[in-house]
Amino acid sequence: MASWITHLMIADEVLSELKHLDKRGFSVGSIAPDCNVENADWSDFTPPREVTHWMNGKTKDEDDCDRFRNTYILSRRNEIETDEEYAFLLGYYAHLIEDAQYMAFLRNETRVQNAWQRILSSDNYREAARNLECSWNSIKEVLNKNVRNAEVGAIERKYLDKHPESGFLKYILPLTDFPDYIDYLPKGAVKRKIGVMGVVPKRTDVELIGITEEELISFSKKTAEIVIRKITEAESMFKEEKEFVFLDTSDLKSDEIYLKLIKVCPAQPEKKYLPAYKFEICLMDGTRVGECDLRIGHNDKTYLGGNIGYGVDEAHRGHHFAGKAVLILKGLAKKHDMAHLFITCVPENIASEKSILYAGGEYVETRDLPEDNDMYLEGKRRVKIFKISL
Repeated sequence: MASWITHLMIADEVLSELKHLDKRGFSVGSIAPDCNVENADWSDFTPPREVTHWMNGKTKDEDDCDRFRNTYILSRRNEIETDEEYAFLLGYYAHLIEDAQYMAFLRNETRVQNAWQRILSSDNYREAARNLECSWNSIKEVLNKNVRNAEVGAIERKYLDKHPESGFLKYILPLTDFPDYIDYLPKGAVKRKIGVMGVVPKRTDVELIGITEEELISFSKKTAEIVIRKITEAESMFKEEKEFVFLDTSDLKSDEIYLKLIKVCPAQPEKKYLPAYKFEICLMDGTRVGECDLRIGHNDKTYLGGNIGYGVDEAHRGHHFAGKAVLILKGLAKKHDMAHLFITCVPENIASEKSILYAGGEYVETRDLPEDNDMYLEGKRRVKIFKISL
């Protein structure tokens, strides 16, 4: 499992994006699953990790995280009383996601190979690695838990030195009291566990073999993106009871083009279709030059398919009409209180990528499409994912 400071490194990233969340509540929620009571040698906990981390088996997966979300957030819409409690529960949910991601990160084949090469290049560990194969289990055999924890601690201390406003320093260490929002945790569990685990690592110059600063920082940022996406999806589901209201679109224009509303499409939750607007892109004299659409909200489907789609008629290409339409759609998305948009394209579509960059898109990652995805069924296999902050 990830350490507390690593969880708070991710929380810092999430809170910088989701500014509406109560920072104290989310930060405390980000450590809450670890606030069970340990026995003398830390071999057993009350309640057990299977309960606090919602584990059906020995490993953590996304379904376990979503069971917590469904039980303690979505099904309790009318019971959550404060912004702090709401943010706390989302922080707890984030912790579960992060632990699952951390387990996969440690065992990532490329990362393991890089760490193994560092072991073989180290005078301190080369001999211990003799006759062992390159694997995560071998790394754990060569670098014991204390060594691995010291490496992570050294990186985390550098992070805290650079980020004195981190939630770990601002909200966790000074905490003197906190409500008992989770009924299966003992009363006062959070405050008690901070007294046990709330420690700032010492500054050290340990040799970073099992993990590097670049790896941990990269993991934190990538995982924060996943958490932001999952929280945004959860918030969309949380608000699902409210009827979605399509807004007036008569002001969607620039000096050169305007967007003519063709139709609106209500959400279809069973298909994970979000409410959407569909437009024609028109010159100011009414000439059609293409089409575009905007999907409101976020879920796994729009992460891969994008919130915005567009196409420019062949006779009118080469004038950035797609990118200009995206710039106009940003205003409509902001009216729906969206903090960001995702836009995707297949890697081969250079023209589409140029339109995304023209509109301010920042590259996130390239992702393989699952076989049940609509785009996969159309013959596409990978998409490049870009993010536009609003």
